[in-house]
Amino acid sequence: MTRLKLLFASCLLAFTATHCAAQNDRSWIPENLSKSSADSFERIAAEVPNPCSNSDLSGYQSLKALLEAGKNCREAQILSADVVFFLKHDAPESRIIGFTKEQGALFKKPHQFNLENRPRLGDAAAPVEIVVFSDFQCPYCAIAAETLHKVYDARPESVSVVFKNLPLHEIHPYAAPAALVATYAHSQGKFWEIHDRFFASQKQLDPDLITEIVESLGTTVDALFDSENNLQYGVVVIEDMKEAEANGIQGTPAIFVNGIEVLNGLRYDRLMARVEAEIRSPLENTNRAKSVACPYPGLEADYSALTPQERANLGMYTAASLCPCKDSSQTLHVCAAQNTCPAAQILVKRIIQGIANHVPDADILREIDTSVQNARSGDLME
Repeated sequence: MTRLKLLFASCLLAFTATHCAAQNDRSWIPENLSKSSADSFERIAAEVPNPCSNSDLSGYQSLKALLEAGKNCREAQILSADVVFFLKHDAPESRIIGFTKEQGALFKKPHQFNLENRPRLGDAAAPVEIVVFSDFQCPYCAIAAETLHKVYDARPESVSVVFKNLPLHEIHPYAAPAALVATYAHSQGKFWEIHDRFFASQKQLDPDLITEIVESLGTTVDALFDSENNLQYGVVVIEDMKEAEANGIQGTPAIFVNGIEVLNGLRYDRLMARVEAEIRSPLENTNRAKSVACPYPGLEADYSALTPQERANLGMYTAASLCPCKDSSQTLHVCAAQNTCPAAQILVKRIIQGIANHVPDADILREIDTSVQNARSGDLME
C-alpha cells in the first residue's frame, strides 16, 4: 500500500511539473517585449477572438488559445503585430482589447474594390495594396495623403497606393468638382500632380483655384464640366461613391490594406507597422499583375489582349455610354458586366476591336451612339 501511495505521489508530481512547465511556456508571445508588456499581451490575447479564416483553426476560441497551441495564420500574425504596436506605445490594455477585437472582426469581411483605371502609385503586382477613399476638401484626407506618400516612399518595392473618390458634397461644396478635375487629370497622366496640389492648397479650395488648376491642364471649366462631352469623368466619381456606399464606407479617409480597413491608419507609424506585418505575412497570390480579371463575361480573350492603357480606355468608353439593352437606365459597363443582354456584349466587343485597331476616339464614340440607338429601337446588332 505504501509503495502504491508513493507511486501515485510520483505520478502526481510528474503531472504537476509537466502542467507547470506548460503554463510557464510563453514562447508563443512575440519577442522583444518587456516582462510587463508580455504579461499584457497574454491577457489581451485571451480576450481577443481567434481571427483566422481557416476553418481548420476554428476550434480555438481566442487568439491566446490559438498561439499557445502552436497554431497560427496570416490574420493572427498581423493582429499580434497590432497588439505589439499599441503596447509599445503605452496604450491601456482595455483600449487595446476593444480596438483589437474591432480590427480582428474586419478580417472576416475583406473588401474587393473596382480598381480598373483608378490612379495608382507603384506596381499593381506589389504584395501590399493600399486603397484610400478620399475627399479633397477633408482636412484629415490631407493628412492621409501625406502619410500614404511617406509609406510608399519607404517601401516602393512592396507597396502600391490606389485612390478612390468619396467627396462628401453635403459638407464640402468643392469636393465633387475637385474630384472631377482630378479624374480628368488622371486621363492626362497628371493625377498625382493635381492630387498633391489640391491637398497642398486645401484651405484655398474655391472656384478660383479650381479654374486655375483646370486651365493648367489645358482646358476650360466650361469644357470640362460639359456633361454631354465629359460624362465619363463624372461617371468614375459616381461609381466610386456608389461603391463606398455599398461597402458601408461613410467617412473619409477610409484606408484599406489588402482589402482590410486599417483603423487609426492616419498615423504613419501605425500604417507602416501594418504594412511591415503584411510584408512578413504575404497573401498567397500577391502577383496581381499576372492575371487580368475581365469584367465582361464571354470577352475574356479579347479583353486580355489589350494593353493596360487600352483596358483603361475601354473602361472610359463603357462607363460613359448608355446600355443598349432596351429600357435599361444603366451604363454599358454595368449591363455588359452583368451580361444583361447580347447587344451589350456585342457593343463592348466592337469597342475592343476599335481600340485594338487604333480607330480614332471620335469614330468609336459615333459607333457607340449609333449602336445604342439602333439596339434600343429594335434593330438587332450583329
